Amino acid sequence: MVLFSGTNNDPNSVAIYQDWLARYQGTAKITGSVEVDKRSALIEHFKEKAQIMIATEAASEGVNLQFCSLLINYDLPWNPQRVEQRIGRCHRYGQKFDVVVINFLNKRNLADQRVLELLTEKFKLFQGVLGASDEVLGRIESGVDIENQIANIYATCRTENEIQTAFDLLQAQFAEEIEGRVQETKNALVTSFDQSVLERLKVMTEDRLNAMEQWFWGVTQFALNGQAQFNQTDWYFLLEKAPLGGVPLGRYLLPRKTRTTTLQGYEYRLNQPLGQWCINEALNAYTPNATLVFDYANFPEKISLLEQYQGKSGWLRLDKISVESNAENQESLVFTVCDEQGNVLDKEFAQKLFSLSADLQNAIKKSPLVFADLVKEQIDKEKARIKSENDALLKAESVRINAWAKDQMQVAEELISEFKEAMRNKEKELVLADDIEQQIQLQEDIVKLRKQLRKARNELDDVQDEIARQELQLLKELKGKIHQTMEERLVFEIYWQIR
Repeated sequence: MVLFSGTNNDPNSVAIYQDWLARYQGTAKITGSVEVDKRSALIEHFKEKAQIMIATEAASEGVNLQFCSLLINYDLPWNPQRVEQRIGRCHRYGQKFDVVVINFLNKRNLADQRVLELLTEKFKLFQGVLGASDEVLGRIESGVDIENQIANIYATCRTENEIQTAFDLLQAQFAEEIEGRVQETKNALVTSFDQSVLERLKVMTEDRLNAMEQWFWGVTQFALNGQAQFNQTDWYFLLEKAPLGGVPLGRYLLPRKTRTTTLQGYEYRLNQPLGQWCINEALNAYTPNATLVFDYANFPEKISLLEQYQGKSGWLRLDKISVESNAENQESLVFTVCDEQGNVLDKEFAQKLFSLSADLQNAIKKSPLVFADLVKEQIDKEKARIKSENDALLKAESVRINAWAKDQMQVAEELISEFKEAMRNKEKELVLADDIEQQIQLQEDIVKLRKQLRKARNELDDVQDEIARQELQLLKELKGKIHQTMEERLVFEIYWQIR
């Protein structure tokens, strides 16, 4: 543990500072300012040796702690910008992990509870979208005004009713401006940043689903078309007609961290019977060759990969490669996409394309011969990748089997060597011993060691038999994995257009 304060004059801090001076004597790392060098020494000690730093407000500014990802606020400042500064010590450029913030709270103090509520719910300090807290804090100037008002509440309010009323007035004072600014920030992020960037930054709002949730929701809408009513504001559907027995009618809620309203209903998940049925319905759906006109113009988010192809068209084909062996089966999906000019597009284009809604037209424009060559090339490339990957796995498995057998043998052989060495030492002692009582004791020790050696040799035989048995079993499984068959099947082919 290391302490960090405005003075840093405690004995432990002084010792750390002196050690740091000796280590960097004559280097440019020493600035000559005792205060600055002490801070540098303590931060370096925390990074390299200590597990915990206990700091005063002195550590909330000008300190880079991006190697640390856990912040505990023992006491919460009333000024939201001070809280932001504390978090900013860890949550900054160079941080490789999610920063966890833990706030200690006196649950018996109603005013403390309302302060936490204000910072969390209104100023969005702990769960707001990227950049929202900066924008909001920028609108309340230095935060001193709100800090003074909270201090006044602590000083003047005595009953719970007085505290509740005072905090309600304070929240109302900032509510309209804060909520409006947070919404502006969310909208700016969604419209300005590419969808893939939002997903990587985990920028989520109540009305946005992650990739998996989007696919699951879309599959459900397809499978339950005409059997349920869907609400995309609060992400639930009302099941009016059960597609299979044992599934109750009613409201099914897509699990969400937050909701705009309190709703009751069944949680809707992938592994539930209804979720599995919807997935199977989508997998078994009839997908004839067709023309799909995708609507990017009305899509709420920015997808740069698709935006550049607005007004353009081309062909897309999906094939499934099934790999079967005696040991296990695997599947791989192969997208082949090109535009009207025959330029090959990445499979990510195809995956993004199906994020959009589309109009289905039964007529399809015949694909050119060059597209068939592209399909064969993509399938052959994927087959080669699967084979290479499986060969590498099989080789690694073979190496693992040999290493395991060697380790088992080595343990048994080392035990025999230890007994042999112990016997040699006892026999040397016996030759040199003059006392008859000592000689008898040494003879008894040698007899015991011979018995242990015979037992170890017998165990070695047992180990060898067990190794041989398990090796044959593993090699049999390995042989089953080697003999693989690959089959390819067309899932669908479309002529795509983006409007």
